Amino acid sequence: MPYELNRRIKVSFVTGACVAVLVAAWNFADVEAGSKRTLPELKPEQVAELSGHGDHVNSVLFHPAGDLLVSAGHDAQVISWNFAAIRSNRRVGVPSAAWEVRRKKISDHVVSIDFDRTGQWFAASGVTRWGNGFGSSLQVFTPFGDEPFKFGADAAWSYTSIALHPDGKFIAMGSLRNELKVESLAPKKGPRGRISPVRLSKSANDIPDAVLRIAVHPQEMIVAAGGKGGWVRIYLLTEEGLQRITTAEIPDLNADNVTGLQFSPDGKNLIAAGSDGVVTVFDLKNGKHKSWSVVTKAIHWLAVHPHYPWVLLACDDNIARIFDIDTGRVVAEMAKHTQPVLCAAFHPDGSYAATGGADHTIRVWKLGIKANKRKR
Repeated sequence: MPYELNRRIKVSFVTGACVAVLVAAWNFADVEAGSKRTLPELKPEQVAELSGHGDHVNSVLFHPAGDLLVSAGHDAQVISWNFAAIRSNRRVGVPSAAWEVRRKKISDHVVSIDFDRTGQWFAASGVTRWGNGFGSSLQVFTPFGDEPFKFGADAAWSYTSIALHPDGKFIAMGSLRNELKVESLAPKKGPRGRISPVRLSKSANDIPDAVLRIAVHPQEMIVAAGGKGGWVRIYLLTEEGLQRITTAEIPDLNADNVTGLQFSPDGKNLIAAGSDGVVTVFDLKNGKHKSWSVVTKAIHWLAVHPHYPWVLLACDDNIARIFDIDTGRVVAEMAKHTQPVLCAAFHPDGSYAATGGADHTIRVWKLGIKANKRKR
């Protein structure tokens, strides 16, 4: 796989806490548009076009260390690319093969990938053909050995969205069969010393429709989910299961589908995108929200910048956009894909971005900003 797996001690589920007390303890700021502040000017420039996939590119993600770019496609391939070499490249017209580090086939179509914050854990979920039907193929690569943990082999349908806890405590997964659950990644030693997960599952019992996007809070044991019909809900993980947080009720989107869902890096807000081209920011303390109609076509993916109030949107009109959630303005457009942009990611230092599309390519963009951090 496209990363080194170093051995380290794993953790299990933590004890739950009172939902109301936890939510009230967070220091959330209200969402306000039009605030005055100085941000860098963006001048995106495409620095590489990678064409190693034979079908749609469904997901792209930078390794947390910043030296690898990982992509997953409808062709069943997970490919890692040497981003450090791409970043230092000064030549023009270098073939994609020069940047490819390795590839691995996972299931028949790979739909979602994720790292923990250290990059030691990696998960990939896809669709597998079984006889006349389809099922799930979810693999989690860990520091405990070369063989991955495998989940969901008996699922009626694939896990369309997955997210690892930042510290590798659990994996959250959602399916088209109205299922949202988390599973502990705590290890146990079995026969002949083989390490396998404890398999502690916790499920939500009130999912209204298909789960399309999920996100894990950067600090707390909290999972957000959204899906078909525009529903959005947040849950606290406790020993009893996934308990819905209703202290600040989050209204459903007007979109047919939730197509993007991420927490802000400080955990104060939940940012959602819909198939109607609208971006919504929810304040998790008081439930206030602000929405903007960004494009007239669908948004397929949403990524959050690590330092600035920007979200990267993969759009159906072949353009990736960077949108400022403070001012409600598009601050940059990246228009090199020849078919819809399906996925997007920011580099961990915030100075680069990657987009993947239905044209089977990944585009790497230098954003034209310095990677200095700014307090939000």
